[in-house]
Amino acid sequence: MSFADTFNADFSSIVLNTSDFAEIRTVKYDGEIYADIPVVLTRPKQTARQTKDDDHMEGVHVVTAVLHCKKSDLGGNIPEQKQMFYISDGKAVGRTYYRKYRIAASSCRFDMIRLELEAYDE
Repeated sequence: MSFADTFNADFSSIVLNTSDFAEIRTVKYDGEIYADIPVVLTRPKQTARQTKDDDHMEGVHVVTAVLHCKKSDLGGNIPEQKQMFYISDGKAVGRTYYRKYRIAASSCRFDMIRLELEAYDE
């Protein structure tokens, strides 16, 4: 068994374990829906947005989050920087609500994808 195989098995059984760290979410990317996949999503953080002198959008903040999931759970796709990525709210009852993010950074090592996400919020 190679190092990559060992890493993927350990990561999936430990980090992407829904009993410990991961949550089941549905994501949309590039027109495709990937239903009920295990993801680790850092809780979105809201920070003040840097403004310029001619910026009149007061009260708008940047929301950032980091998502980890398996490349194979996204059909082998690696989401690209500056594209839109939608994550379902795992707590919605009776309907699916998606939070819209822009991919600020994307990387993939072995079979694990790491996305740095950002959105604007009031």
